[in-house]
Amino acid sequence: MRSIVANKIMEQMPYRGESPQDRHAFAEYMNDVNRGKSLLALIAMRKALTPEIRKNWYEGTFTPIETTQGSFDELTCNLAYHFGKHGANLATLQR
Repeated sequence: MRSIVANKIMEQMPYRGESPQDRHAFAEYMNDVNRGKSLLALIAMRKALTPEIRKNWYEGTFTPIETTQGSFDELTCNLAYHFGKHGANLATLQR
């Protein structure tokens, strides 16, 4: 994470005196984010999936996820991961 201070970019270190358990939870969260499983990515993907898109994609080996914001099926998780990994330059899932 970075912020701008006095026109200079400053990198933020994740450790700010948290307990080892909190640092471990943060590392696990970042691992999930890197796998396309952040709550924001999953919510955005759920909103973007139309019946037309759903019928053209395969859920693969992904597992569903249960969160405080509801459940996300295998296809949503698959596409959230792949869109996050390969689709950064795309604005939408549609062709």
